[in-house]
Amino acid sequence: MPRVYKPLADFWQRYEPKWSISPDWVAERLQVAQLVEEVTPLDHDAPKKEGHTRFVCMSDTHSRNLQIDVPEGDVLLHGGDLTKVGHPGEFVQFSKLMKSLPHKYKVVIPGNHELGLDPTAARGATYGLAGGKREECLQNIKHCIFLEDRWVKINGIKIYGSPCSRSFAPGRTI
Repeated sequence: MPRVYKPLADFWQRYEPKWSISPDWVAERLQVAQLVEEVTPLDHDAPKKEGHTRFVCMSDTHSRNLQIDVPEGDVLLHGGDLTKVGHPGEFVQFSKLMKSLPHKYKVVIPGNHELGLDPTAARGATYGLAGGKREECLQNIKHCIFLEDRWVKINGIKIYGSPCSRSFAPGRTI
């Protein structure tokens, strides 16, 4: 299993007050430090070249049982919104799905629907979530590498994951 790192801990500690107010502010500062290399996607059934790593990416499954065939690959990357509202039972269901998939590495990044992970859980009250569910939710996440403000290196490729979301409407963040 690859090691998971928290390289930006110093950044978060220095800018915690500003980050809490504006995820956009953080995104703008992190963007200048990111090295991005564009790649050309392949067809899902194209043969994989020797020494290459095939990523299979998905998101927004919202606790639905997958009615699709998930392509083969080395790394399955789930980019968030794996649950409807982040109830602990939804994480159990998602972990069963992860266990059933054949990918060597399964990397999961929480999204704005994983309200049970929100330490304040104030927004989750609307959906029937009480505070104090975070630890129970985290205990139910299995069979994957879970990235919450952390990064992991797989086959020389760094993957960073954070549930922090940029604004999607003026004056409103998720």
